[in-house]
Amino acid sequence: GGPPTFGLHAWPLDESSAASDSRLVGLLIASPDVLFILEGGRPRWVSAAIESLVGYSPEDFLTFDPMDLVHPEDAGRAPMVRAAVTSGIDQLARFRVRHRQGHYVWVESHATRAAQPNTLLSVVRRIDHQVTHEEHLKHDAHHDVLTGLPNRQRAMKVLAGMRANSRTGAFIGLLYCDLDNLKPINDSHGHAAGDLLLQGAAIRIDRKSTR
Repeated sequence: GGPPTFGLHAWPLDESSAASDSRLVGLLIASPDVLFILEGGRPRWVSAAIESLVGYSPEDFLTFDPMDLVHPEDAGRAPMVRAAVTSGIDQLARFRVRHRQGHYVWVESHATRAAQPNTLLSVVRRIDHQVTHEEHLKHDAHHDVLTGLPNRQRAMKVLAGMRANSRTGAFIGLLYCDLDNLKPINDSHGHAAGDLLLQGAAIRIDRKSTR
């Protein structure tokens, strides 16, 4: 549609006062973040950036319940966020939403209560790259960089959890593996060859192990 105004889609503010501040309207149009105005949990206005986020135009998006796009594993957070914001507590939440093409994207939503009764304001941005980076950091903190197998820190954490959950008097088995003649291979063929050997052994251990 045309440029958004505060009167568009039943937003209950004086339209003349909104028109007097063209800079604010320009920010709403140009922002790469998605801006929402919700009344009673339903969106009443959404900025044009929604199309780049989930593939729906603002007009199409306003025809259905946005909760239908939230990943089933994340859907339980929305009522809690809504209740907290309604009580006056700003909320920052992460969840996945389904794109029009069928895949899910990670988003972060900052919601706050508006002056109007039962009205919420929300700013949503896509954070796929940030989530992927954080997942890589988390994985690398608990896995060996060369082999990809769980490292000592991860192993100790798993063992501690097993001990805490085991029955009194129960035994926990630990299998220790070592590779023979790794040093001669490194000396004769270089550390790159030794690394390949370790990686190959790790793949076999990973395939044969049960978790």
